[in-house]
Amino acid sequence: MPTIPSSRRQVGKKVFTSQGVSSKAPVEQHNLEAVAQLAGIVDKGLRQSDARERLQSIERNKAEDVELNALETRFRDKQMELTHSEERGFRNVQGINTTKELDAYNLEYNSFVNKEIASLGSESLRAKAAAIGDSFVLDADKFFNDHTYREMRKYDDAQTQTNLKSIQDYAVLHYDTRKIGESLQRQKNIIEKYTERKGMSPAQTKEMKLNASSSLNHAVISRALHNGEYGLAKEYYKQTKDNMNRETI
Repeated sequence: MPTIPSSRRQVGKKVFTSQGVSSKAPVEQHNLEAVAQLAGIVDKGLRQSDARERLQSIERNKAEDVELNALETRFRDKQMELTHSEERGFRNVQGINTTKELDAYNLEYNSFVNKEIASLGSESLRAKAAAIGDSFVLDADKFFNDHTYREMRKYDDAQTQTNLKSIQDYAVLHYDTRKIGESLQRQKNIIEKYTERKGMSPAQTKEMKLNASSSLNHAVISRALHNGEYGLAKEYYKQTKDNMNRETI
């Protein structure tokens, strides 16, 4: 019986693969789109947040401007009250009283400004207010000091003339050679200090001394004549005529 040869060739399993197509691609694409969408949302949120902050900053600045304007008005009103008002104005303080009340006025205005600044709600607002307050304090201080300077000059002028006249009246009243000599020297001392305070020249000082001594000597001679003491008047004139100006002679 014939034998049928068997084939030893084995048929293997054929594996088919796709060319250039991956099952992961749709997932990655979806993730990228999600990330991009999220980034867009975040960016939009940041832009909106920045816009809100800018708007809030603008509104805060507007509110601060209004508050600072109101504060400036209070600073100005208080300054005018303390400098020029009929009731309390420092301009109404006269003579040596200006030196007595100067510190009190300065202290009151400084305290008012500091209290107003401290009442503000934010540090930035207080810093801006402090700059405004400093300007008003300096203006007030200048007014107080300028007024004091002017009043003290007028007081010095009036008081010096009063002192010289008092010394002259004292000399004439006592009608005594020693008292007259002391009075003349006292007048010279007062005049020297006065002209030094005023910054007057030596020539002006000399002229003022001559006018004072002339007035005093003339008053003494007039009293002697009034009392009928003509010899005394004549003798005193001889002694003092070199210390009298032409108007008096």
